[in-house]
Amino acid sequence: GCRINSLTIEASEGEELKMNMDINARLVDSITDLYQDDSLAVSYVSRATVTNNANLFNWNAGSDYGAPFFFSEGTFTVFGQQFLKVNSVSIEINNNLMDKRYMGGHRDMKEGIPAQRTYNITFEAVVTDDQLFKEMLNETENVNSSAGQMVEFVFTKGGTSEEITLKFKNYFLDTTEITIPDDKGPISFSSTIKPRDLASCVVKTDNILMG
Repeated sequence: GCRINSLTIEASEGEELKMNMDINARLVDSITDLYQDDSLAVSYVSRATVTNNANLFNWNAGSDYGAPFFFSEGTFTVFGQQFLKVNSVSIEINNNLMDKRYMGGHRDMKEGIPAQRTYNITFEAVVTDDQLFKEMLNETENVNSSAGQMVEFVFTKGGTSEEITLKFKNYFLDTTEITIPDDKGPISFSSTIKPRDLASCVVKTDNILMG
């Protein structure tokens, strides 16, 4: 009975794309069910007793498909333009699950009641124009859902057809911290964008997606 409470996708310069999940479990099963024993009512065995990745039914034998997505092969578009000098970006999706237990239930059993789903996008980049400064003074929400106006992330994997595309709409710039260095180096900023809606999530892969 596991549900994902929160999921965070992180991409930083010089690193691979990473994903962290906070999972809310409904109950704790008996530890004896983790062992393969015909005398027990085993409902799940990790990896179906497969010890070699190449023997998994959703494994792709291509040499490039086991490689990760990299930060350098991703794009980030917001406010109608693609940001070219992004140092890092983080996408957080939070379901805000609340644990509830009820009278008469077993002490190991609980329900995860979802609340309002929220999205937070934070990124660090070098200032290249005055677009971000204009958005800081914009007190209205960006509601244009046309192509190029939504917050869009595209992560591709070189040498393959694999791709991850995330699009958010109805967003506004929440906070921005501007750093002006003493050594007359480039001006950078750390910003947070809060969308209200996930417009599209498309994953292209040759592997079999579970669920």
